[in-house]
Amino acid sequence: MLPPPPLSGSGEIAPIPVRYEKTRLLFFKSSGDDGTIGRVYADGATVLATVVSPEAGIYASGDGGASWTFAPGSFDFREVVFGKGRIWARGATRVYWSDDGGKSWTWIEVVRSGDWLDAMALGADGALYVAGRSQLYVTTDAGRSWRTMNLQVPAGSIWRARSIAADPAHPHIVYVSIRSEPHGDLLTRFKALLDFSSEEAVSALKLVDAHAPAPGAVAWGSGVDGVYATQDGGGLWKRTGLALDAWIALHDGALYASAAEPILQAAALMRRYPDLAGAADRQMKGGGVTPAVLREACPFPGRDQLLKGPLAAALAWRSSDNGTTWSRLDDLPMPAALALRPKVGDSGTQYLSPTVGPTQPPPSRPPPRYREIRIVSPNSFQQSRSRGLPRHPPTEQSQAAAPRVLSPEVLLSFVDPMRLVARFNGGLPLSGIAGSTAYAATQPYWDALVKALADESQEEGEISLGPGRPAWKGGAAYELLQRDGDGWTALPGEPPPSFPQSIAPGIFLVGGNGRAWAIRRK
Repeated sequence: MLPPPPLSGSGEIAPIPVRYEKTRLLFFKSSGDDGTIGRVYADGATVLATVVSPEAGIYASGDGGASWTFAPGSFDFREVVFGKGRIWARGATRVYWSDDGGKSWTWIEVVRSGDWLDAMALGADGALYVAGRSQLYVTTDAGRSWRTMNLQVPAGSIWRARSIAADPAHPHIVYVSIRSEPHGDLLTRFKALLDFSSEEAVSALKLVDAHAPAPGAVAWGSGVDGVYATQDGGGLWKRTGLALDAWIALHDGALYASAAEPILQAAALMRRYPDLAGAADRQMKGGGVTPAVLREACPFPGRDQLLKGPLAAALAWRSSDNGTTWSRLDDLPMPAALALRPKVGDSGTQYLSPTVGPTQPPPSRPPPRYREIRIVSPNSFQQSRSRGLPRHPPTEQSQAAAPRVLSPEVLLSFVDPMRLVARFNGGLPLSGIAGSTAYAATQPYWDALVKALADESQEEGEISLGPGRPAWKGGAAYELLQRDGDGWTALPGEPPPSFPQSIAPGIFLVGGNGRAWAIRRK
């Protein structure tokens, strides 16, 4: 394994090569930049890059990329938290930690095979909380021992955690949002929402339309769904005034929540984007779609809305009294959206494909000085084969056939322009935020994507999920951004040509065409 070369800090775009040295029968030796990077994480000068092939492991840098170390092993990180002197990481079933900046790692299997970890949070006193199936776990001694915590819910309740939020000012106050196992076929429920033909659909739209004049309790559905709070470090848990499936995050002393139940998300999106919802409803009933309708339904949302990602049209609330009462938010403030976005993830963009992004800049422009390396997300080639919504009402024969499984994110793409365009863009996110840095699609590239989406949809006779490639003549498909007070300022220079699929502070970018760069400022 050959480490990446040091970064010069020259203010230019530099590569993050991952190269392997190969020897066969001692006759010859060759090296190639064929490493496959999974994810990149960073905090200050500490940078982590998980590698999945040909040898699994993790690269770590403690000086912003000037030097690197490599540790072999399977590091299936889903989430990383940089604490004081320790890095924590959540895998599928394991919790990992490192006390030397990522050079070496210790791990423990928190849940058994068949279960997985949903969420993780670090408390103000150093306690680490994680959640599995119907169970919370905590360690207060740096991972040496773990104990379970039980929510006060009816016996036999089956639930999973959406998110955990630990109060940074009060070590013993922790919030967790949970959801019960889903009931009913999601596609059937989604179709009923589109044509307002079920009690659930009516109640979801009623909640979206409700604007109480004063803070109060909010509930939807049944079961144990909701936000729970403990004031004593996990001894006693009580459900707060928000009794529904939600993502949660703390910001500036307040607790924010965004509806996570797919039907509630879809209801909010239908109200925000009625033209796109109407097109989806017509397709479901066997009708076609016209390019003009799709172009009208997918206008450029603007930089701020792009940076909010899946929270741009969120059904959201705010609580300033530890969750007792909640106020409806017509528009989620940017700081709160950025606090919630890591909890939600890049919804609608995890279906990656091997299609490349925009083409290289025209020859007339001086190309940025960097060397390319091949790195691809481990899930890059797992493209969903589902094209979209069924176009005709089910027949007895089709009902007797094997059920068609559509994920919530696929269905939400038909009522959310940002999810739809991102899926068409090879599944690559249209924006990403890491600390004080970000990237977002430019309006010309968005418009080119929407035109390609509309044209392909006309050819297919239904709303296309891609992946597709716009007729792109060069120029910046996205812009790199730096936080400037309450706004964002574009960083100078030409961004790498490949549309990003992930970002870490630094700026470290992993491109959708299998290459990575570090943006080093002077």
